[in-house]
This record gives sequence, structure tokens and C-alpha cells, in this order.
Amino acid sequence: MNNKEMKEKTVLLLSSRYGISNSANAVCVKNIANEFKSRGYKVVVLTSSGNNNDVEFVEDGVKVDAIRQSWYSKLLSEQNSNKSRISKLLFRIVSLFRRGINIFLYPNVAPIRSTKVLNKAMQIIKLHDVSVVISTYRPYENIYAAINISKALGDTVSVFDFQLDVLFEANLKSSFIKTILRSKARSEERRVGKECRS
Repeated sequence: MNNKEMKEKTVLLLSSRYGISNSANAVCVKNIANEFKSRGYKVVVLTSSGNNNDVEFVEDGVKVDAIRQSWYSKLLSEQNSNKSRISKLLFRIVSLFRRGINIFLYPNVAPIRSTKVLNKAMQIIKLHDVSVVISTYRPYENIYAAINISKALGDTVSVFDFQLDVLFEANLKSSFIKTILRSKARSEERRVGKECRS
């Protein structure tokens, strides 16, 4: 298989959860990955890790790069299991402080994490010769990465954003994947047309 054929066969999915979580998002993205895999695509997922470290693993033939969760996500998950009044009060204070700061940062309320997701996505794109990037609308870091990937590599990489809530299994197997593949083919035709005219 030559480099061009390999490039057309690699998809990067950006998601808040995958496999390591039982959330609805994790299940939807796993279904999308499996559908692309069944069509012969190599699939790489960039997601959040449930622990304090960046993690790489392969699950059911899908390469998964997981970036450690943000300090606030970790605090939030710990808070949900903590019953202490003092802990709850401290969490409220931190949350109020964070909301105050977020007013000035909106919509990119986690600029450090957004940059980390973008940089990791760019590394994956180069390493795995990705031609299609599919991003979920949550968290914002994924949108930030998708927008900047599209700006930087729009002629060579097709970028799609979607809301997980609109996908269901029948839609996933028929129209969603077909729409992505048709759009990819159209953008490839436009790119080749531009090259021929120049």
C-alpha cells in the first residue's frame, strides 16, 4: 500500500470519552470508530484519560491516545463522591472563582488544555497520516482543535464537527458515515481541480 492509499484510510476522532468510560459519548464514539473500522479505515481516537497520566493503548484495533483530565474535571469527579461539608464549600469557592475567570476566557475556557489537545492532534495527524478528522462539540477543546486543524491543513485534511446527540445506530451506519465520505471525496475533487488549474 502506498502513502496516498494509507492517507485516505486513516480517521482521527476527537472526543471527551472513549472506551475507558461508560458514558453515552464513549459509546457513540466507539460505534463510529467501529463503523469506520468495518469499512477498512484505520482509526485513531484522541480523548481524555480517567487518571493523572497521558495514556496510549489499543482497544479492539483502535489506537487510543488519552490526555490526562484537567485539574477541574478531576476535582469535579472527586467532589461527586466526597460528602464532607468543608470539601463541598471549598469546591463551591473554586467553582465560583473559575466561573469569574471564564467570563474573560469564553468560549475557550481552558486555553492550556485546548492547546495541548491541538498539539497532540497535530502530532497524530502527522504520525498516522490522517486525512479525516471528526470532532465532537464537547468539550470546547475539541472544537478549538478542529477549527485550527482546518485552518492549518484544510487543503489536505477534511474536518467535521458533530453533536453526538443527533446520532443513533441506524443513522450512524447509513447516512452519517456516507455523508462524511461524500464530503471527503468532494473536497478531494476540489483540491485536485485547484492543482490542475495552477
